[in-house]
Amino acid sequence: MGLKLGTSGESFVLCKFHKIQTRTYSLKSGKVIPSETWYGEQKKKTKSSKVKEDQKISQTDDIISQKASDSIDVHIVGKGSKGFSRAVVINTTSTRYLFNCGEGIQRFFMVDKLKIAKIEHLFLTSNSWSNIGGLIGLLFMLENIGVPKITLHGPPNVEGISSMCKHLGQSDGTKLEKRLLTEGNYEDNNFKFQYVPFFRKKEKTDEAAFASKKPKLDSLPVEVSVAYICTPKPSIRRIDIQKCIELDIAPGPCLNLVKTGESVTLEDGRVINSEDILKPLVQSPSFIKCSHSGFLTPLINNEGLKKYQNTDENTPVEMTVDLIIHLTPEHIVKLPEYQQWINSFGANVKHMIFEDTFSNVMDDEGSKIQSHLNLLHPELFPLLPALTTPTSTLPDMTSNIITGENNLKYHYKPYTQLSRELITQPNLEDFQSEITRNPEITEAIDNFKQEVAKLKSEIPKDDRVYPEIVFLGTGASTSSKFRNFSGILLRLDDSKSIMLDCGEATISQLYDHYGEKTDSILRTLNGVFISHMHADHHLGLCGIIQARLDAFGKEKKDIPRLIVAAPSSMKRWINYIDGRIYPVSAAIKFFPLQRLKLEDKLNIAKLLNLDDFNPVDVNHCLGAKGLCLKYNGFKLVYSGDTMPCNNLVRHGKDCDILIHEATFDEGMEKEAKFKMHSTTTQAIEIGQKMKAKQIILTHFSQRFKKVPNFTNIHTSNVSIAFDHMTVRPCDYPYLSLLLKPLAVMFEDAIKINNIIKMKRTQKDALKLESEAAQVKSHSS
Repeated sequence: MGLKLGTSGESFVLCKFHKIQTRTYSLKSGKVIPSETWYGEQKKKTKSSKVKEDQKISQTDDIISQKASDSIDVHIVGKGSKGFSRAVVINTTSTRYLFNCGEGIQRFFMVDKLKIAKIEHLFLTSNSWSNIGGLIGLLFMLENIGVPKITLHGPPNVEGISSMCKHLGQSDGTKLEKRLLTEGNYEDNNFKFQYVPFFRKKEKTDEAAFASKKPKLDSLPVEVSVAYICTPKPSIRRIDIQKCIELDIAPGPCLNLVKTGESVTLEDGRVINSEDILKPLVQSPSFIKCSHSGFLTPLINNEGLKKYQNTDENTPVEMTVDLIIHLTPEHIVKLPEYQQWINSFGANVKHMIFEDTFSNVMDDEGSKIQSHLNLLHPELFPLLPALTTPTSTLPDMTSNIITGENNLKYHYKPYTQLSRELITQPNLEDFQSEITRNPEITEAIDNFKQEVAKLKSEIPKDDRVYPEIVFLGTGASTSSKFRNFSGILLRLDDSKSIMLDCGEATISQLYDHYGEKTDSILRTLNGVFISHMHADHHLGLCGIIQARLDAFGKEKKDIPRLIVAAPSSMKRWINYIDGRIYPVSAAIKFFPLQRLKLEDKLNIAKLLNLDDFNPVDVNHCLGAKGLCLKYNGFKLVYSGDTMPCNNLVRHGKDCDILIHEATFDEGMEKEAKFKMHSTTTQAIEIGQKMKAKQIILTHFSQRFKKVPNFTNIHTSNVSIAFDHMTVRPCDYPYLSLLLKPLAVMFEDAIKINNIIKMKRTQKDALKLESEAAQVKSHSS
């Protein structure tokens, strides 16, 4: 059975099976055939035998015209660590049903190569940001692969979130179809879903918690939590070959009727029914979600759930629960009343719970690269906490309590089994041994360290560690297992910091980078600069705001508002979130970049403890800005997204460091111009015109997986950024020295990049040739 309950917009799903009535048919007996040849279960069928088999099964198809899936499993795609939601996918042979869609969900699907195109339904247990933060990113991804529609189930006022993104609102791509709670039950070939909404009054925000008066909010007076009762539809039960052999029953076309619940009378008079020769019904799991103590009372007292408590071996299968997945924060699970409620289901019911952790490292590949780079320079490439802390205990079935992990799968149709095959446990020693066993890479690393030591002896000692630049996302447009969306944390000192852009899942990257120290870092965050309104640069803002508030804890009297300097159109997005998700405006002070006057710039600089705050127009989309800022004599320029821009050069003259986008490779100038971005060479040329002391390239096209093509860079003050790379002023002299060892470490990746580039060039050439032929044909 399968249950799923929630709070604050959380929910439960209850899956049930129903019995089928039987009738009687006659069948002539025959000889018993060895089991390995029966129905091709172990022996591969020939084409002719498959045709015959199809003819036999066609009798069943007449009875069940819409066949339910023979395979169902539950896949954990979000274990609920800090910055990420608790989310699961129900997989069938034809469809995937996603429950909750937090920030970074599309990256999870990419990392594990899950077929995101099969997602047809999204069930939201609440409209909290932790559950819907990845919705727009998911829609972008579905649109890019040509998925026509996805159906949204859940609380009211969620579907409008897609219209906040101009591209999605005007495109003919993936349609977001909302199904209202008032429409009642929904069903398809595999399941019947029943909506069970819960309500509670919203808590008032304490205005005194913020540094200035809280603006009036147009918000709903109640929070909605939706429960989903999910009943799997009956599929054809498979014949148990061993049972047939034991009963001396020969195969025949009418045996297929037994799969549908029919009874069959043999020639010797015996009546064979489904229970005699079919494999048993498989129980379905239950999902319970309760994210707020305010929903505990309706959860515990729910009559619909009580009937599944205190069951035993004599309880009918349709009234039992096999597994309950508690998509619930750990602190609520530990409450005595919640523990009592768990125990009320009896010892035979298994419970999957989720531990609150600071790390959500989703794959080995990204962690592996970070561990490799750490051997090169530990300060520039610090190890992620997940690589240095003890790994969690793998889930097992030795008790009725199972710890949920990313990629844990629970199969319950056609068989019940817990699968750990996809769970990854990053291992630092194994990762780094791949490098230490390679003599060429080891030599390159040793040579780099010798060059650094030599350079240190030749230049004045520099102990400056601030401003510190932490790259949280260095990819363009979308995310991958190696690079997240744009996001840079600029730490001015140990008590003040600023965020430069924050794409989706920036908060997850922050938790991955700092682990248990993240809350203290968030308390230093004074401001966020959003360069433009493309989704890959701003969809992480709400997650940052919410996590920052949580980091301050219950002592809200001294919480300073977060300065948000962003395009004017960002206000529309904030207003939407403000009225439907949570009161964003109460936690921020918003400055529209297009309307900034000199006094506003001076005010922002003062609030952020800067000497100068100067947003400048750049050549990208409407309203796009770069940023020039000064702090204690240090000048930093951030390009945002832009084509080569002389205005940026003029304002950024003689900067200490230029962080410039380099989306496209050399030779892709036409595509760069069309999409209003820069190539690697163009970005370097801008830095040279600007007379920047150091140039760090970022925002690389995700078509180049591990690294961009950088072997053509020969300038002494240029380096490339990686996710989690941490740069301090004392490191500047050594940055460009990284390129040589990186070329050796990523030699194979660079070769793949060149192949991709060559194929792209050939494709473009063929396209131009075709277009030229068409022009010539029309002219003649």
